Amino acid sequence: DIYLTADGTTLTLTPSKPFASAGEELTFTAKVVSNAPGNPPVGSGYVTLVAGSLRTVALNAQGEAVFTVPGLTYGTHRISAEYLGSSGRFEQSRDGIDYPVTGSVASTVGFSRGSPNPSRPGEAVSWLVSVAAAGGVPSEGLPSPTGTVRLMQGDVALAEGTLPNLSVSSLPLGVNELRIEYSGDAVYLPSAVNVQQTVQKMPTSMYFTRSSQTSVIGQPVQFDVFVNTSAVGQEMRAVTSGEVW
Repeated sequence: DIYLTADGTTLTLTPSKPFASAGEELTFTAKVVSNAPGNPPVGSGYVTLVAGSLRTVALNAQGEAVFTVPGLTYGTHRISAEYLGSSGRFEQSRDGIDYPVTGSVASTVGFSRGSPNPSRPGEAVSWLVSVAAAGGVPSEGLPSPTGTVRLMQGDVALAEGTLPNLSVSSLPLGVNELRIEYSGDAVYLPSAVNVQQTVQKMPTSMYFTRSSQTSVIGQPVQFDVFVNTSAVGQEMRAVTSGEVW
């Protein structure tokens, strides 16, 4: 009697790139060859891939099965592939890799409304800044963002701080078009958001004294005029410039 045994096989799993960013679409190629002399490709049968979920693809004539994997979460993932064999002709084989999903995550900047807004000249204005993965990027496993934030007016940096706090007290009168920029870190890419802050003039109050309660025609009367200013939460102080009439 003649007994035929199935050929042994070797499966090699190769990613499309050595590492990826969270949310990035990837491809993994499983190549199966026979252990017979010359290692010819195995062109029949199926390969399963476990990368978050189970996928099955048929081998092509070159002995390859190509898998498209949607964005993986941040961290290291065990990716496993198994050739299921072929009708007693080829034996099963498997391979697996630990695949790193690292930095270069697109980020988006959020903020609380400037407090206070509107503000007064010289008054400190603060923002609470938040950074998160941009839309579509899975947040599972991602570390909390770190790094610095800057308040920009055009190309001029007005203030800088570490997440999540940012404050400034040197804004000019009027409507200020500003930009909060996030520096990025080892995981997250830089990003920015536009903000608007209005600075209004200080409110004033005025009173006066006069040298005489009554006078006759032609008699000079002196009026001393006093102007004070204060904003909510600030100490009242005298105004020492400007004109009154």
